[in-house]
Amino acid sequence: MKRNKGFTLIEIIITIGFMSIIVSSVILFLIININNFDVLRTDAELQFHSQYIMNFVSNKIMESKNVEVIKNGTKDVMNGTREYSITKISLRYGTNNNNCYTFEIRNNKIYYGNCNSYDSADTELGTYIKELKASPYPSGTTFEQSNALVLTICLLENGQEYTAKQIIYMRNS
Repeated sequence: MKRNKGFTLIEIIITIGFMSIIVSSVILFLIININNFDVLRTDAELQFHSQYIMNFVSNKIMESKNVEVIKNGTKDVMNGTREYSITKISLRYGTNNNNCYTFEIRNNKIYYGNCNSYDSADTELGTYIKELKASPYPSGTTFEQSNALVLTICLLENGQEYTAKQIIYMRNS
């Protein structure tokens, strides 16, 4: 008899089974790494945004004399002594009584303006803003009395949240 060279059906089925296990493991590994990359990218982006916003706002607070306007929605909280989620804050600076740095939260964005305290901020400063919180510092003082603020920025993107908090002193108060 002549000897046939080749694979049997059983050998081919076993090889296909092993190959499918290897290919599915590689695909699963790639999917997990792509998801981890997205999580890390979002986290890095939120950290960058919060650091940029916090640095910008901190510089303006340090140049300021006092808090002129601070609002929680439409409610004025100038006499508040605790932490508030704020939608607008205006900080007086310089010798002219009309000089204010204004920050507003609208549509998950923070806006900045160098204007009168009751005008709207119009320059977009950052995105992904979930909440901006402020409290007077030291504890027990009102925003009118304080010479520092505790500022907390909460950002949210793709279900990931990032929070940055800082105490900032007004050097010109």
